[in-house]
Parts: sequence; C-alpha cells; structure tokens
Amino acid sequence: MPGEDPARSDDMTDTLVRRAIERLHRGDPAAKNDLLAYAQQQLVRMARQMLYRTPAYDVVRRWEQTDDVVQGSLIRLSRTIDQRPIDSPRDFFKLAATNIRWELGALRDKYRAGKSHAANHVTDVQPNPAAGGPVVGGILDNKEARPDPFSVMSRYLDVVETLAEEDREILDLILVHGLTRQEAADQLGMSLSTFKRRYADAVERLGEQLGD
Repeated sequence: MPGEDPARSDDMTDTLVRRAIERLHRGDPAAKNDLLAYAQQQLVRMARQMLYRTPAYDVVRRWEQTDDVVQGSLIRLSRTIDQRPIDSPRDFFKLAATNIRWELGALRDKYRAGKSHAANHVTDVQPNPAAGGPVVGGILDNKEARPDPFSVMSRYLDVVETLAEEDREILDLILVHGLTRQEAADQLGMSLSTFKRRYADAVERLGEQLGD
C-alpha cells in the first residue's frame, strides 16, 4: 500500500506485517522491502540494547556503528524470502527472529574473539555533580561490576538455542519482535490465558538455564 512506512515507529507489529505479506502475495514489489525494513528495525533495536550500556549514552559507538550490523542479516533474509514461501506472519516472525539472533551472535563472537576493545572493557556511567552531567568511561573501583547488556544478551543468545522450538518461538515473539501478548497469542492460535501460561513457563525454563 503506497505511503506505508513500516520503519516509521514502533507501531509495526502483527497487523502491518500481515498487510505486507498480503501485498507480497499480490506481487507488490515494495512488500518485501517493507518486511526487510521491519526486520532491520528490530535488529537495530536489539543490537543497541546489547551494545549500549544505558539507552541514554552512546558509549560504544566508537566500536561499531549499529547500522553496519544489519547488512548481512538483511541480505540473507532477502534471499530466503525469495526462495521460501512466506504464508503467514508467523512464518515471517520465525524466519526474521532466527536471522536477528544469528546476526547478534556473529557480532557477539566478533567481540569475544578480541577484535574489539569491547571484549575486555567495561564502561560505567556515573553522575558528575560538579559538571552537572554524566561521566562516561569511568571504572568503578572496589565494587563488583554490574551485569551489562552485552553479557546478558550474550548469555541469552547461547541459552535460547538450547530450548525447545515452541519455547524459542514464544520468547522470540515477545523479546525479539516486541509483540503484545494478545498479538503473540493470535499468531500461535492460542487464547490469551493459554499464551500467558506458556510464556511464563518458557521464561521459567530460560531462567533455569541462565541460572538467574
């Protein structure tokens, strides 16, 4: 549909994905671009959560521009859409989530391999009363480092692959795609109460594997 901008805000959820798939089936060449734009939006969101110490400070921008992270995933996803039928939003959400997790894993592994200072650096953001603003890059002495988004996301990427496919799909709909619980329940053909119970069970199993 001309004028639709899937990346314009966080409103791109089940309904707009469904419309894009319907347009894809009608042969609209712009529909695939809209689906890719949605996947890019979600990947950038998660990459920023992983790379940025807090949403307020771009403390790791010096290591890698987030927008550069998405290219490999979008190329791979574009080829897959061409080769594999996307019959429903559920098909697309599963495919996009897999690509997003792969790309985040590749970024994580790059840092772990020591190709970035991020592998051995902890950045802390503290208030600076004298300057009236934050101090970026200060290291807390004599205090145990708090879990940072990079390590939390890294652990999640490892553990989620060990879960049953049903648990992984449920978690992806909420944590990767940001659907509401009602939207996720609709995707899986469940009542809201059933979805909430299964999501709680999946989170519990995830927590057991994470040890937290």
